[in-house]
This record gives sequence, C-alpha cells and structure tokens, in this order.
Amino acid sequence: MSVFRIEQDNVAQATTIPIPGSNGEFAWKSTDGTVSKGVEFEVNGAITDNWQMTFGATRYVAEDNEGNAVNPNLPRTSVKLFTRYRLLAIPELTVGGGVNWQNRVYKDTTTPYGTFRAEQGSYALVDLLPAIR
Repeated sequence: MSVFRIEQDNVAQATTIPIPGSNGEFAWKSTDGTVSKGVEFEVNGAITDNWQMTFGATRYVAEDNEGNAVNPNLPRTSVKLFTRYRLLAIPELTVGGGVNWQNRVYKDTTTPYGTFRAEQGSYALVDLLPAIR
C-alpha cells in the first residue's frame, strides 16, 4: 500500500492552443505548483493451491496552485481484479480472467467555434486466459 503526496514544478500540461502549421498538434505549457495526492494498493494471494487472485486500486487527484485539474486526460481512479485457476481434472490446463476499470477522462479543445470538452466515460476491459503447460 502506498499513500502519496507529490509537489512538482514544470509539469507538462496540454493546452487547447493549436500549433500553427502543424498537423492538428497542440502546444504544451509548464505548470508550477502541481500537487498530486492519492493512495494505491495491491493484494496478491493464493485462495487454494490451484487458485490465485490479484486485486488492486489507485485513486489520486492532481491540481495546480489554483485548484484546476492537471492533465485530466489521465484516469484518476482505476481498479483491477484478476484470477487464475489450474483445473484439477486437467492439471495441464489453466484458465483465468480479469478486469481493468478506469473512470472517465476528458480534454478541453479550442476550435474556431469555441472551446469544447471531449470526454470518454468510464470503462472496463475484460481479459480471458486459457493456458496449457
């Protein structure tokens, strides 16, 4: 388990200002007084001799010295849960799976028509594992 507080200067942060003559790229700026704080943990273990599990989560916030979110295009909360089981009837076969979840992210973008927010909602990715030894 980790609890953290990080104070940084010169943190790169995307702006909403397009670079003239570029292929749609945006300028970056240096942000001083950034404070990131949060918690992260992971637990691994064997439920039985044939069954293993992993569970972990991260939650943090990152703000500049004015209280604005820094790099909100990165997820602030993520959770993972994975399991693996070796079948007793077929010891050569292991099956497993897991899920990774993250919260919504967004990015403000400036266009000739004003600033708009591009947002991706929270989502989960599911993984499956068949393995033969």
